[in-house]
Amino acid sequence: MKLEIPENWSKATIPDLIGYEGVFADGDWIESKDQDPNGEIRLIQLADIGDGTFKDKSNRFLTKNRADELNCTYLRQNDILIARLPDPLGRACLFPFNEQRFVTAVDVAIVRMNLGFVSQKWLMYIINSQPFREEILARSSGSTRVRISRKNLGEIFFPLPPLPEQRRIVAKLDAAMERLRAAEAALEEVPALLEDFRRSVLHWAVTGRLTSSDFSTWEKRQMDEVCTKIQDGSHFSPQVKFTEPGKGRYMYLTSKNIRNNYLDLSKVEYVDEAFHQSIYPRCNPEFGDVLLTKDGANTGNVTLNTLQEPFSLLSSVCLLKADAKKLDSNFLKYYTQSPDGQENLLGEMTGSAITRIVLKKIKTLEISLPPLDEQKSIVEAIEKHFVKMGNIEKFLDDSKQELHTLRQTLLTRAFRGELLTAAELAEVQAAADYEPAGVLLERIKEEKARMESWRKRGKGNSRKSAQTE
Repeated sequence: MKLEIPENWSKATIPDLIGYEGVFADGDWIESKDQDPNGEIRLIQLADIGDGTFKDKSNRFLTKNRADELNCTYLRQNDILIARLPDPLGRACLFPFNEQRFVTAVDVAIVRMNLGFVSQKWLMYIINSQPFREEILARSSGSTRVRISRKNLGEIFFPLPPLPEQRRIVAKLDAAMERLRAAEAALEEVPALLEDFRRSVLHWAVTGRLTSSDFSTWEKRQMDEVCTKIQDGSHFSPQVKFTEPGKGRYMYLTSKNIRNNYLDLSKVEYVDEAFHQSIYPRCNPEFGDVLLTKDGANTGNVTLNTLQEPFSLLSSVCLLKADAKKLDSNFLKYYTQSPDGQENLLGEMTGSAITRIVLKKIKTLEISLPPLDEQKSIVEAIEKHFVKMGNIEKFLDDSKQELHTLRQTLLTRAFRGELLTAAELAEVQAAADYEPAGVLLERIKEEKARMESWRKRGKGNSRKSAQTE
């Protein structure tokens, strides 16, 4: 990376900023055998390290005695914690707690500068900036598990501003980040609102309110009266399964492949023709049929079959073939997804370890139906609402990406010295403690050397006193 250094700034690395008794080290190698759920020392892990925020997620502990035996580095408030593993690689945050009862895992680097010559928060922002992150990726290693070594972290150069300028940059970034977080928090509330609206649309649809239909005229029918077939898949696991398609092989779909409104074919297994032919005459899904998950964690998920090719089903999936003269398949799908349909279905579940909807109960479930042409009108009205909701969801995703881009733009401008206005820059340059960053780096170096010399003299004097005695 070619660095353009603004006036009075200097090129620096993290080790250049570490003062006497400062820390630039990896966390500690703490294995499972070292941990104790009743311990008083908490182990901070990668899950706790957010992109500029401390997530406070972990729940691992060890005893104080064990931490001392391992010679662990105890964390201090405002230490910078850098994740040496994804995702994203190199993300950094400030440690928020002031009690010395925390240590961290080996895949987290600790930065503590200690002398007050550099703002810890400014450095955290710089580490999270796009230019610094690009350098991290360029110096990373590993194919299956990418990581950055602390040695390589310490070799990355970045522009260092004078301390008063660091403070002003931090103040400006803090204000901007607070506004960004408020915007993100507002966006995070939208999916729940959309889900509530989706459920309301489906409830209104299957009770006649969406199209101002007279619900009292709807006819109650059992599922087996309006479907030509209600059947689950194979009750026996195939002896041979394949992970790749091939001649004479058929897709074998289970509950994990059935999602609401789509088939998840990201992980599909295949069976041979003999197994397929043992199932298909009895359970023959065709294009447009309804597929309902009746067993397991995904129970209640429903979609239409969008595949033209034949395939096999496991017994965790129920096939429903709507009678085209009585029932629209899309109406059946949306009824099943509605709060009303879900309550009827899931209220018929059995089992404790593995929940399931019994096939016999599905056949006898009651559904209220308007005339067929009205069913189609209701489906059309539902899908118009869902298209609008899809547009809102796309806008939501785009807005989140724009906020992320804006955050990185601000951090990149801070990295390059482009964040402050001319008036703000003139103000910080008039500060009593303003000095070029090169002078600041020299003072760090001199202070470090002076304290090291003092420490050595102290040890020498101690030895002489011991000899005299």
